[in-house]
Amino acid sequence: IVLGKIIDDAYYRTMFHIQKGVGYGFSFNPLSKSAANEILRNLWSGKSWSSRVWTNTNILADRLPKSIMASFLSGINPTDLVREFQEQAKTQIMTQATYFARRLVYTEITYVANMTEIESYNECDVLDYIFLATLDLVTSEICRDLDGKEFPVAEAAPGVNLAPMHPF
Repeated sequence: IVLGKIIDDAYYRTMFHIQKGVGYGFSFNPLSKSAANEILRNLWSGKSWSSRVWTNTNILADRLPKSIMASFLSGINPTDLVREFQEQAKTQIMTQATYFARRLVYTEITYVANMTEIESYNECDVLDYIFLATLDLVTSEICRDLDGKEFPVAEAAPGVNLAPMHPF
């Protein structure tokens, strides 16, 4: 639902900016459900949204067998292991899960918004777009190198010449 709202917002905001840029309003088709679903269904960085969520969730499950083996070998009481694992989960694992969730959300929003802009450009027969990066102290080298470069809309490819180029 949230990503659907982002798609709608990105599409209509881009159309508004195009109309403002050319200096007049014009009629355009709304983004079709099939185009919106295609954006949501497509893969970014080789995995779908769902598989990335479950990969991040599996981190906790991967740690548990190692902790059980370590407690068995060191003679730690299972009750103490549970208590220790709960404490770890509250701190380190939850911190990682929060980080992974934030990274996933920011990256997916960027992907959805930019793919929707490309759909807007196609609707308006825009042929080229310019990659714009915020140039500050945290801008990645790949984004710095692409800043200001022009690319054909027909060749727009996330991770190649269209953000997201990387997580976050």
